[in-house]
Amino acid sequence: MVVTAAAVAMVGSAAYAAPLPFTQSYEADYEPENALSNPQWQKYFDGTGSAAGGLLTVTTPTTPGASNDHYLEYRLDGGGAWNPTGLGTTVEISFKTNYTNDSGWAGSFLLATGQRIWPMRIGTNFVSGPAGDFHLPSNLGIDSSTLHTYRFTTESDNGDLKMYVDGSATAAHTFTGGAASATARLAFGDLGGPEDGQIDWDYIRWTNEGAFAPVVPEPGTLSLAIIGLAGLLRRR
Repeated sequence: MVVTAAAVAMVGSAAYAAPLPFTQSYEADYEPENALSNPQWQKYFDGTGSAAGGLLTVTTPTTPGASNDHYLEYRLDGGGAWNPTGLGTTVEISFKTNYTNDSGWAGSFLLATGQRIWPMRIGTNFVSGPAGDFHLPSNLGIDSSTLHTYRFTTESDNGDLKMYVDGSATAAHTFTGGAASATARLAFGDLGGPEDGQIDWDYIRWTNEGAFAPVVPEPGTLSLAIIGLAGLLRRR
């Protein structure tokens, strides 16, 4: 039985390769702490995570009077899958949340490179970093109750953190104020207590081999790709 489980895990990890430029990913096929998850995450604090249909739904208890520390977090500490090298770091997340009150947050995301640490909070219509909130609707017309992607890059694992939204090659916002820190950690989860709400994670992908902005295909290349896809569908 142990051999079978190991074989399944090997097949599962080989069946999916993170798309370039990413070298690692979590695709919500299993709960992050599940033995079949590759990589396998450490679970901290209260709450539950349930993977189904390619989404990880993360919820925390809504005990009245719970503090802001009442949350669930999944962590990868330095080494192995999360290993900042000084070349720069790129992390892309895809999520949606049903939290509708913009006075608080539903999800949490933390990026620590061994040089800087960036605790981020995400809600229905904004992303909040150490130096304040970036409100999505007023800037981009985005409603995070539907899936969107957010890519964060930092050069040489130090300095400011740039955010790109939904594949745009232009940074939507630059977060400043990341604190100096020797911690090397990638983490994500759901905030609890007074924030309430629930967050659905589609995926989290990363590389420690450089800061890469999204690349938008040229119109001619995009047209050829569409024609090729149409031909493939016709053959099927």
